[in-house]
Amino acid sequence: MRELAPRRLKLPPNSRGVLLRFENDKITYAPIFKKGIFIFGKYYTPKHFEGEVKLCTIRGNGEWALLKKGNDWKAFKVLNEVSDGDKIYLKIKKVHHFPRHLTSLLQPKLRLKVLDYSILVKVEFLDKEVLYNFKKLLEVNEFACEKGRDSWRRLVDNGLVLGNCIGSTFKPTISLMGEEAILMRGYLSSLLNALSLPPDTFENWYDDDLKEVILEGIDANLPVELRDYQRDAVERALTYLAFQGAITVQAPTGSGKTEIALAISKIIKENLNRKIMYLAMSRSLVNQTAERALRYGFKAISMRSYDYPMDDDFLAITAQSLVRTLKKGVPDWLKEFNEEKGLVIIDEAHHVPASTMLYILERLDKTLRLALSATPWREDGLEGSFYGHVGRPEVRIEALDLLRRGYIANFKVIRYKLHIPYELLEGLFEKELLFSLYKSLKNDVGGVILRGKRIEVGSKEGHAVIWLYRGRPVIKVYGSESFEIKIKDMVMRKYKGLKYLALESTLSKLERRTKAIAKIALGQPRPCLVITKRVVDAKNIAKALGAPLVTGESDEEERERVFEGLRRGEIGIAVATSIVDEGIDIPNLKSVVLSLGGKSHIKTVQRVGRALRGGKEIAIIAEIVDVIDGHSGLKEIFLRHSRERLKALKRVFGDVEILEKDVFV
Repeated sequence: MRELAPRRLKLPPNSRGVLLRFENDKITYAPIFKKGIFIFGKYYTPKHFEGEVKLCTIRGNGEWALLKKGNDWKAFKVLNEVSDGDKIYLKIKKVHHFPRHLTSLLQPKLRLKVLDYSILVKVEFLDKEVLYNFKKLLEVNEFACEKGRDSWRRLVDNGLVLGNCIGSTFKPTISLMGEEAILMRGYLSSLLNALSLPPDTFENWYDDDLKEVILEGIDANLPVELRDYQRDAVERALTYLAFQGAITVQAPTGSGKTEIALAISKIIKENLNRKIMYLAMSRSLVNQTAERALRYGFKAISMRSYDYPMDDDFLAITAQSLVRTLKKGVPDWLKEFNEEKGLVIIDEAHHVPASTMLYILERLDKTLRLALSATPWREDGLEGSFYGHVGRPEVRIEALDLLRRGYIANFKVIRYKLHIPYELLEGLFEKELLFSLYKSLKNDVGGVILRGKRIEVGSKEGHAVIWLYRGRPVIKVYGSESFEIKIKDMVMRKYKGLKYLALESTLSKLERRTKAIAKIALGQPRPCLVITKRVVDAKNIAKALGAPLVTGESDEEERERVFEGLRRGEIGIAVATSIVDEGIDIPNLKSVVLSLGGKSHIKTVQRVGRALRGGKEIAIIAEIVDVIDGHSGLKEIFLRHSRERLKALKRVFGDVEILEKDVFV
């Protein structure tokens, strides 16, 4: 459709929207009223205005319908004609980005100013009504965090106000100076969401060159056929990249995040001739992506050294390697990459607040940022930094939708409750806990109280004694003139914090438990991967199974040998630590056994995702839940963790089928 010179339409105040027709550089239009549509002397009644609708309109091509709800305009493209007697209906489809020549007719305007430090931007309000509405949204005080304040909640929901890591107070991520707002550019979409405005409200975008590519029609010679949801994600992500220079794509394991990123890279390379940088925390992810980029026609490399040949247009590198490069001084090729707004792809983007990632992004401040993650949230309250640098997850691929359509496998969870008598671990657990506590106290107060002293289990005399009885602490200190209550409280806090870790360590060394887990693993569909976060646990289970083991100590060649064996079916079962949480692709994996799974939502989704690649009817997630019988204080610990893991799965996958089996050790 030919671009037209922008002008404003004057519509009746009671109109619901407008129907537009573009023909020979002329625009003809008619208002849509609440009770019907008046078009060129004819009157029809629409069925409804929500979703995909049949809407009475004029014949011909180049037709759009714009509907208004409050201050929010929605654009719809006319698809095809449907006849119903003497009436004509057309099916219309909602579009994700607004063509300039449509929204320029209707929208109030904002102007984007990019500051020298391009992570921050200024927004100048050219429309007084929009400025007034924005000021109303920011009229909050210390009482504004109370529930029920719609203006405050609206900002919170759209990310402009975030809870800090304590969660009891809030920190604004946007400020107003005169008629200008200052914010991190990753929050530009949040600003528009809060004001119910589309991206074309801005006279200029962060990357107007990319905007022109989108408006002229995306053209790329892709070597693979993308699925429909992948094509949609590519189009939407490109729009956000042009608009604010940053976007997070939320997509579950098995949805093809890498294909989406490579398709976007190919489009930017072919249309704008810009270079691409792929960043990840793990070497395996970097190697896999570099290999797949070759299929897209990139001269891809996996870089470890400082030198970088400029004839390569796709760079895959670990964040750690790039930080080492930057600390030697920013090389000329990186300065050029930044100034030209090259594309940075950040895989497993929930790592963005990590010091290495922030170090990179703050030095590549002008680049476009495409973040990928199945779990784009944080469990430490650092979403503000995350979204400000790489954008909120405005582009989402829902796992539930992919499950229904068969793109990822369905799964069921079998919860194996391992009943372990406390008598089996009582003495060992107390020693583990005391040893951990002693090491911690030596670092903090050892110079005051515990210097050169001994800690003994059950001893009632001595210079410094911490006496535990069946997991309940009774602290007695001898040989010291004073024992400040604050130090005693600190010891108690350390005891409570170390109790779970000491219990995990004790269980990892329990031979009867290890044999029970091995028996459970042998009963799962093959290939099967056993995942545990403790190296001792992994080594003992692997030994009991006679299975290969992958830990952080394994070299890259050994890891790939095991994973390739699982892919080919040559290895039926393997054991690994949390090193496999990210970047491991074993499509034919049929089951996962989780030992000492913890309660992290992010890690739970990642581990379950290992078994959800398509091509299988159902995957099995065997969850080991240790139940400590005979001790009320310890019995429910791992059950509580299991419930947290279930919350994580329901958050992403909806209802989850769970079976329970009791196993007595």
